[in-house]
Amino acid sequence: MTLNKKSNQLAGYSKWCLSLLLIFAFGCGDDDQPDPMPPAPAPDIEVRIVSVDPANNLFTLQNFGSAAVDISDFRLCSKFQYTPDLEGLTIVTGSLNLAAGATVTLSDWPLDEAGADLGLYQQTSDFEDADTMQDFVQWVTAGNGRESVAVQKGIWGSGEFIEGNGPYTYTGNGQQNGVDQWEASSSTVGPIIRILSVDPAADVFVLQNFGDEALDISDYRFCSRFNYTSDLSSLTINQGSLNLEPDATVEISGWDVDDTSADFGLYLPSGGFSDPDALVDFVQYGAGGIGREPVAVAKDIWSAGDFLTGTGPFTYQGDGTQNGLAFWD
Repeated sequence: MTLNKKSNQLAGYSKWCLSLLLIFAFGCGDDDQPDPMPPAPAPDIEVRIVSVDPANNLFTLQNFGSAAVDISDFRLCSKFQYTPDLEGLTIVTGSLNLAAGATVTLSDWPLDEAGADLGLYQQTSDFEDADTMQDFVQWVTAGNGRESVAVQKGIWGSGEFIEGNGPYTYTGNGQQNGVDQWEASSSTVGPIIRILSVDPAADVFVLQNFGDEALDISDYRFCSRFNYTSDLSSLTINQGSLNLEPDATVEISGWDVDDTSADFGLYLPSGGFSDPDALVDFVQYGAGGIGREPVAVAKDIWSAGDFLTGTGPFTYQGDGTQNGLAFWD
């Protein structure tokens, strides 16, 4: 009995050791497994303002990041005025679900051409929070709107602004900030000379340069009812100068036109009076089909048979690029 008891004890001890070995071999396996991978951090949002056209209330955003970003609930801020979510604006081109490298152009939100800021924000109701400001730009004047927030964020310098006319374009690589990464429009439209006023009773005519470059019009000519002046320099200059600066006017007299009905055309110094390329501007009053109306029709600056009624003076009301009877009063 004693031997069997010892045998049983030995067998039990062996089982206990075997169990202990199994525990060490397998029981701690969970501790030896690698920890689960932590979730990948959300990618940084790298959406920038890349173009602002205040004259036409257009602005373009670009995703400089490597992943698509839905910016439907982003907002814009200018001079303490705020858009609703961007999805409430008009999308001119592109999509608010901005793929990597993609752009979207939006409109229908007024901007101040004479000077303003424009801030892009992630979805927020706190426009003083630098953490939610995504980008910022400022033109013509300083100290507008949320400039201080952009300065706090370190993306704009205090008192800095883009000089010159828009559209304004971001030239950086998406990581670069500040006014040095922006440029104003370098394009010019040149001189745009228009007849601004005709007073047939007083024989007084006013011309204006609607362009952005000066032009000497001393050798330009008038034409009315197939009668022609020599160079304008031979007429009387009542006010102004024939060397027309941008936005400047010159008042001219000393040439008779018909008080009741006539055409009145302004011509370049070279080219025939039947040449549409030589015709600069045209107006007609009292009746249609007079003088050089067909030339103006061919140039597409007047419509056949159109004429101003009344006795004058007649005044152009357009912006310098607009033509035809509808822009005269």
